[in-house]
Amino acid sequence: YNQATITNYSFYVNENWQFKPKWNLNLGLRDDLFDFDYTDKLSHGNSGRKFVNRFSPKLNLYYDISNNVTLYAKTGQGFHSNFIQAVMSTDSSKENAIPKSTSFDIGSNFKIGKRIVCSMSLWWTEAGAEYRFVSDDGSFENIGATRKYGIDFSTKFQFTSYLWVDVNLNYANG
Repeated sequence: YNQATITNYSFYVNENWQFKPKWNLNLGLRDDLFDFDYTDKLSHGNSGRKFVNRFSPKLNLYYDISNNVTLYAKTGQGFHSNFIQAVMSTDSSKENAIPKSTSFDIGSNFKIGKRIVCSMSLWWTEAGAEYRFVSDDGSFENIGATRKYGIDFSTKFQFTSYLWVDVNLNYANG
């Protein structure tokens, strides 16, 4: 059997700026450092240790229509996968980095009365690469960039001061 250890160290800086009475801007930067330690008993040449660093900027814009309704637009970068075999591969035909992912969503958070909180968003994400595991020989293949999009709706109802009920509906096209 193969043995893998992945350790992730991360740091996040976040700043909120209210630049007009109803407008808020949120800026963030995340830094992830991954420590991959892998022993591949099928292909010893893929064994080893590697460090990978990924910076991920974030930008969120909020507009308060009223005390009960907020519109937002959010975007940011991150990473799609930390598939250790792809990171450690010595095969020069394979990409061996953590694929970047970029996402965007627009939506609204709103309250109905004092006991109902709702959220609705349209989202889109694009990953630089997607990996498929091939179980016959224990390898992987990069099937290329992917694009996914969908819609999410959630609502929470507060029955009592300590009891909430929530419903989440989602549609995604992968």
